[in-house]
Amino acid sequence: MRVHLNAGGDDTCMFSVADSGEGMSAADLPRFLRPFERNDDAFATQTGGLGIGLSLVNSLVQLLQGELTFDTAVGSGTTAKVVMPAFAPVIQGVEDSND
Repeated sequence: MRVHLNAGGDDTCMFSVADSGEGMSAADLPRFLRPFERNDDAFATQTGGLGIGLSLVNSLVQLLQGELTFDTAVGSGTTAKVVMPAFAPVIQGVEDSND
């Protein structure tokens, strides 16, 4: 696994995570963004995980007004890229504890 972090010159920050796993097809990506979706039977394999990681990341990135994209293909691993505003967005219903 490789992790990269960059501060963009356009008031954004970007990080990406790449692995050399089995990859995913473009058609399967929407399914993997739903909670508890896995590529295999969690009870029949030793890979572990509940299938909630991508769903949680996607929800957090959307909350922070960012964008989550993937570069993946079956058999070639996956790179997930997150681009977010470098500023803290105002989130309705969340109060600043510094006031």
